[in-house]
Formats: sequence, structure tokens, C-alpha cells
Amino acid sequence: MGEISPQAHPDRWIDASWYVRVISEIRSVKELREIPIRIISLGGASEFEQLARLEGVELCLNGDRDDDFLRLAAARVLVFAPSSFSYNAALVSKQAVIGRAPWWHEIPSSGRWVRLGPDGELDRALLERALVPRLHSS
Repeated sequence: MGEISPQAHPDRWIDASWYVRVISEIRSVKELREIPIRIISLGGASEFEQLARLEGVELCLNGDRDDDFLRLAAARVLVFAPSSFSYNAALVSKQAVIGRAPWWHEIPSSGRWVRLGPDGELDRALLERALVPRLHSS
């Protein structure tokens, strides 16, 4: 959040309702139904009320930069924001990553990468494809 707003950066702003939709879509995949969801960001809890009301969602706000980066990169499924910070975490991650397209960075559409459009609707088959080697690797 911080300096990112619909007025200041409409190309980077993603409304909380988009994330609510993505969380619902992720939870529709059987293997991810019970996965804990952590919102890692800057800002106050009041800015994330819509997300915090969802069952199994934990707000992790204003944490240590390095710890937050490691948590993002280690996530089983990372939904990255249009920020260099979370995009770089997606690049070093070995897990499935989901990002909204279009964006100024190229978001791959194969392997562990899943592109989402502005409505946040997820193609479950693409997510399952991104998860395949990871679901059976442990």
C-alpha cells in the first residue's frame, strides 16, 4: 500500500476484492483447500479488512524486509503483486506463482507460472499444471 493508490498508480493498484476472488479460486483446488494464506504487505490492518475476514487468512504487515522476502519466495503458491519486491520473490521461488497480466514485467505462461487477468478468474487447469511437480515431490 503506502504510496500506491488507484489515483497515483492505477497500473499497479489491485483492489482487495481481486485478491478475495483469487483466494477463492485457489481454495477451489482440492490440494490447496486448507492451505494457510498469509498477506505480506505494508500498511495498517484497516486497509486489509476484506481479506482479514476470510477464514484461514493471516495478516503479516510491516515485517522485516528480508524475512518477508524469504516467506514470499518459500510460499507453496505465491500470488505476487505488481511490485518489484514480490516479483523478485517469484523469480527466485521454486513453487507455483500467480500474477496479474498485463504488467510491465513479462509474466511467463508456462511451467510454474500462471497469469491472471484483471478479473482475477483463475484457470484451475493452469494452476494444477503449475503445481504438478510440487504436489508429488515431498
